[in-house]
Amino acid sequence: MKACLISQGSVSSKWVAEAMKNYFDDVDQFNLKEIEVGLDKKKLRIMHQGKPLTKYDCVYIRGSFRYANLLQSIAAAVQDESYTPITSQGFTAGHDKIINQIVFSLGDVPIPKTYLFSSVNKAKDFLENHANYPIIIKIPHGTQGKGVLYADSYASASSVLDTLSALRQPFLVQEYIETGSSDIRAIVVGDKVCAAMVRKAKIGEKRSNIHAGGEGEPITLDEATKKVAIDGARAMGASVCAIDILSGAKGPVAIEGNLSPGLQGITKATKIDVPDKIAKYLFEQSKKFMKKRNGAATSQMFKDLGIEHTSEEDKTSIVCSLNGKNGNLILPKEICSKCNFKFDDEFEISAKKNELNIKRVPKE
Repeated sequence: MKACLISQGSVSSKWVAEAMKNYFDDVDQFNLKEIEVGLDKKKLRIMHQGKPLTKYDCVYIRGSFRYANLLQSIAAAVQDESYTPITSQGFTAGHDKIINQIVFSLGDVPIPKTYLFSSVNKAKDFLENHANYPIIIKIPHGTQGKGVLYADSYASASSVLDTLSALRQPFLVQEYIETGSSDIRAIVVGDKVCAAMVRKAKIGEKRSNIHAGGEGEPITLDEATKKVAIDGARAMGASVCAIDILSGAKGPVAIEGNLSPGLQGITKATKIDVPDKIAKYLFEQSKKFMKKRNGAATSQMFKDLGIEHTSEEDKTSIVCSLNGKNGNLILPKEICSKCNFKFDDEFEISAKKNELNIKRVPKE
């Protein structure tokens, strides 16, 4: 099978591409900045340096929020022909903190109390009369902890909001959950958490991100925290991603999803070969995807030719001895049920040595 990885060429992306070579026959890597998407006769076409991209069994797409529209377009173009672990809608949800919180909430994933504002003045009115401090203020886009601001009083929150007014964009206000300046990063692969670590902020810093100086330590998650991570990934439409979680007094809550997580920190902390876990999952899912796709194509071909066709998945096969009465054999109940045979039906029966075929005769 053939696979490709489209990314900005980060170390983590290169690690995954190398791991994929242990499973796929061919693995190509493409720079996201060299990819174009064209619309031709209601169909999206992907091009690399002006040339159409060949078809792949698996396409894994990674990139930052700055390329969200392009990432979404690429996923939309390939998801019917190739296996890709993130849906086109997933790139919208995963690269916008506002939409991220909305899909978590709609997916019944616990999150901190969150408020969305588009007006600085409205936000100030709310924070002056209703907020409990400290609070967290977030802008929609940002990675590595950037765009996440801490305010311990109305005065500091008001100052932050005055700065944000220049951006002229909506923003989030969330309750602050005390965790000792730490959070949990869980890497979700399929329906499992393959690795998790606690990230602890450096002294004087509230953000626990590794890029902000935080340090990671391995952790074994309880079932409630695993469920938050897995449900969070599912809500975003991603089978491979990272979910960041706060474990407070009221239980775990999801604060963010990351579709292109860095893997160096969590690999170092947990000693788990996360790129290999991802690569193996991509290979297994690609096999299932192509089998299903090829089966659907075969069924459509027979249908176009006017030939009745039954796939192997539609067949029921059992090994058993047959009961008999007065020299007659009685078919097992499971077989009659699968065939939808009824007592008043008429059947065409043909036989040869070691083989019996029974077919219901359609009623006129």
